[in-house]
Amino acid sequence: MRVAYLVAGTNADGAAQFLGPLADEVLTLADPDRSLVSALGLEILPAFAVIRQDGSLLASAQGWDPETWRPVAESLAELTAWSRPEFPVAGDPSPYAGTAAQG
Repeated sequence: MRVAYLVAGTNADGAAQFLGPLADEVLTLADPDRSLVSALGLEILPAFAVIRQDGSLLASAQGWDPETWRPVAESLAELTAWSRPEFPVAGDPSPYAGTAAQG
């Protein structure tokens, strides 16, 4: 089980620049042509996705809305037997619709 950030529309250097110090703490992947985003059927970013080892999508939420991210976190917690991350936490931005995944 690995947790990773996937940064769409840029290369590895751009992903590292976007995430700053988080890129050194968490596995960071770049999706310059957004092919993985497309294959997962994601239409809006940001998105929170739980992908099984076989590549199938267990759960996802698109745009930033803590109410829609919570069930995805619950799916992840159940799959991994981990504690569920909380959404939102202090300092999180207000919910917003997000932007189109395909540029």
